[in-house]
Amino acid sequence: MPAPYDEVKPADFTRLQADEIGAEVAAEWLADATPPEIRKYLAVERPVIPVHIDARLIRRAYRELGYETRLPEWVKAVLRSGFLCEVRRVMAT
Repeated sequence: MPAPYDEVKPADFTRLQADEIGAEVAAEWLADATPPEIRKYLAVERPVIPVHIDARLIRRAYRELGYETRLPEWVKAVLRSGFLCEVRRVMAT
């Protein structure tokens, strides 16, 4: 059961937002990508997000999370994880 909002720390909220951003960017990419592109991306054990998509994740995070300086590495990791989880979720259905 999730914690009540008054118990959620700012880092927890940022983590949730970053995960959502990753999933949103994945949905956008899936809408534009061809089935062979998606299969190629998922064919490797540890998929690497293409540079142009990673840049989109980072730009969106700066804009939506309000960072003015470099994003913490943990935020980047959550963005990328959210992206990959959404791609895998959609492709599993």
